[in-house]
Amino acid sequence: MTDTISTDRLDLLPLAVGHAAEMAKVLSDTDLHTFTGGAPASPDALRSRYQRLVAGSPDPDVCWRNWVIRLREDGCLVGTVQATITLSPSGSTAEIAWVVGTAWQKRGIASEAARALVGWLGEQRVRTVIAHLHPDHHASANVASAVGLTPTGRRHDGEIRWEATSTAGGLADFRPAPNQGGDPALYEIENRALDPRGLVLDAMRAAAPWAGRSLLDLGCGSGFWLPGYAEEAARAIGVEPDPTLLPLARRRDARVRVLAGSAEHIPLPDASVDVVHARFAYFFPPAGAAGLAEVLRVLRPGGALVVVDNDLRAGRFAELLARLPDAEAQAQGRHTDAWWAERGAERTEVMSEWRFDSRADFEAVLRLEFPAEVADPWLTANPEALGLSYGYVLFTVRR
Repeated sequence: MTDTISTDRLDLLPLAVGHAAEMAKVLSDTDLHTFTGGAPASPDALRSRYQRLVAGSPDPDVCWRNWVIRLREDGCLVGTVQATITLSPSGSTAEIAWVVGTAWQKRGIASEAARALVGWLGEQRVRTVIAHLHPDHHASANVASAVGLTPTGRRHDGEIRWEATSTAGGLADFRPAPNQGGDPALYEIENRALDPRGLVLDAMRAAAPWAGRSLLDLGCGSGFWLPGYAEEAARAIGVEPDPTLLPLARRRDARVRVLAGSAEHIPLPDASVDVVHARFAYFFPPAGAAGLAEVLRVLRPGGALVVVDNDLRAGRFAELLARLPDAEAQAQGRHTDAWWAERGAERTEVMSEWRFDSRADFEAVLRLEFPAEVADPWLTANPEALGLSYGYVLFTVRR
């Protein structure tokens, strides 16, 4: 069964035969066939085509998934997206396509719908996404680039094959988090214990206030912070690439729209949010330039990205980080600081703490975050501890 997929402005509705009459009007402009050939279909012809598509592929190893695009504000259909998914033990492949009626073009609708489709395919663990585009169809090339596809040297019937492949079986920039992804329930306990006085949140508000504004929690995980954001923001949105955490985030707060996506594939239109938060998500320099560009795309002028990271110089948590095998390469955060400084980021230090209700919870969380050879000696040396001092660094980039 095909799911309904929602974005900031759009609903992608599973194709039905009853959509044919309205879609025949949407697709009636002959210019839509400049690069694909053919001519606009009549309502009856489109109805017959939709009947075949809804019936599904006769090949058990091929799935047809088709949606009409509804512009929510206007309550009308404006185009279609589709994916032909070929199943394989080595990883499924989806060929995607999209079309938006002429009257609704140049509004970012195709890119927004295609991003949502690619995010949904990532949830289905599709490994490779492809599209075949006419070499002169520059608008479609822009859409393909926006969803992370790149042109290859291969052609089919004169069209260029565009492709994106993920070794993780989803979004190419998604790497599962070993802590939250590995044990969401225990990570929930960790979230409740950190920053009990709200010092980090205060610093985030000071850097980029979100009261009465639109806020995006990028890499929202299971959605722990979403209810608090929804209390203050005019609109709160979560984006998360991990298909195991998405259902948790979506059940967290009915006021918040949670979308499948990632830092490099945000399913929102250009200039659509005021503040973006990223807590220990994606931005681990020297990687991150593509994600930063995508965040700047969705930020409105005057908006800001606030990234929360560890302070590798201050607090007892930093002392534990210094005992990890890769600590020397981190150079106490100097490389990270330099990367952000080159991009004009403001740097803010916040000293806070972890504070747990029980020793058992503290020990479990410390062992979630650190290997036994690091956590166990510290716990032995601090037998009464129910927490520790924890330094944070905020990096704020303004558009």
